[in-house]
Amino acid sequence: MILDKVEPELKNLLQRNVRFRINNKTVREGRLMLYHIKDFYLSFTLKTEKHPSKVYEIPCPYEISSSGSTLYFHYENDIIYKKDHKTKLLINSLHKTVGKKSKFFDNTILIETENLV
Repeated sequence: MILDKVEPELKNLLQRNVRFRINNKTVREGRLMLYHIKDFYLSFTLKTEKHPSKVYEIPCPYEISSSGSTLYFHYENDIIYKKDHKTKLLINSLHKTVGKKSKFFDNTILIETENLV
């Protein structure tokens, strides 16, 4: 299960400055104080300059990978439908009927870390 892969990666991020990025845009940043996995969501408690604790919640990714000091949470639809055109058509038609597009839809979240000084 994907959560078994996520847990060791997240332990390495504790007490480090992290930056959550989507499409080369920083959406959250701060020192990772705590993480919590519940059902299909990951909650991150970040310590920022303005707030002593800020919670950022994201859905569990379809896949994860890492490279150097960056952790990738993959939400690409290709992972779900695996080249099956019927499933791709179904996902796209459901997406169109829902209307509001999630920022995670068919994207990758980068979690970049910095060593504390």
